Amino acid sequence: MAKNKKGQDNYERICFLFEAAYTLMMACPSNIGLICNYGHMIKLLAMRTQSKLGPYIKRQICKKCHLILRPGITSKVQLKSCPKRTEVTCLFCGTKKRFHNNPDYVLFYDKIKQKT
Repeated sequence: MAKNKKGQDNYERICFLFEAAYTLMMACPSNIGLICNYGHMIKLLAMRTQSKLGPYIKRQICKKCHLILRPGITSKVQLKSCPKRTEVTCLFCGTKKRFHNNPDYVLFYDKIKQKT
């Protein structure tokens, strides 16, 4: 029997919870309480196992209410011109997330994957 990498089962559980929350949001967006609970469980699991969330998962979870952010359904996306950035606003709690808008920028997470 092959050994799993350290934390592989935790990562799979985080991915499963994220997919479950995303699927539930697309099927029944009125069930916000359960979706927020899944988002909160994702954050708690990552914190308790001392594993980092990938930037693609981390950017899609609201920091305040833990809702999965889907443009047009649970969030509003605005492109700001000065300075160039993307602003994502949670429609449930009003929290704003700002991301730099540089097409040449590569995330550190992606740089590591390219080297290996």
